[in-house]
Amino acid sequence: MPEGGNLFITAKNENGNVLVEFKDTGCGIPEEHKDRIFEPFFTTKMNWKGTGLGLSICYDIIKKHNGSIAVSSQSGKGAAFTIILPAENYKNDR
Repeated sequence: MPEGGNLFITAKNENGNVLVEFKDTGCGIPEEHKDRIFEPFFTTKMNWKGTGLGLSICYDIIKKHNGSIAVSSQSGKGAAFTIILPAENYKNDR
């Protein structure tokens, strides 16, 4: 949020899953970019200030934990990312 704003984080247990939502009041994601935001190296930052790997790495980690991530956004009105992970007890065999 280059010009400031608010970030809200909520978590809840629902139907055997943990849902974590990150919602902001920033500039939002333009419609033409929504289909590409999880692609490696996709960035809209000018002057190469970002590598475009952050959301791609998050997506891979979430998928490896049998989860999913969804985004909703309106340009100029912020964005919300919802991560859904199974609320299972994992046994650490290592």
